[in-house]
Amino acid sequence: MTSVRPIEIDYRSALIAVDGKLRGSRARSIEEAFERVAGAGYDQVVLDLRACPSADSLGAHALRRALELGQRLFVIASPGFRAEEFLPPDVAAHPRFQVYTRPEDAVFAARARDKSGILVA
Repeated sequence: MTSVRPIEIDYRSALIAVDGKLRGSRARSIEEAFERVAGAGYDQVVLDLRACPSADSLGAHALRRALELGQRLFVIASPGFRAEEFLPPDVAAHPRFQVYTRPEDAVFAARARDKSGILVA
């Protein structure tokens, strides 16, 4: 199975990068990473999907699991990425699922929110 190692951004935020298609063992590994960071107290995840061309139902389930764990996802995606074409509507349109094309914007947004999701910058 592919191992995923989250990287700490700050005391509340972690970075997880997906390199390749989000399916099968990679999807399970990402889901386990979401569970590890949630268990460690991180409630915000910057998720880098720039190197991820597609996701299957296991990939969608992994992202849904992060949302079920109460995590806020700040997704870095390539320009032109359309979440509604890539993921099921319950994930793509979720209020805690936000898409950015610049990594620095996603990290800034993650660091600038309090636990309720309100911008505090």
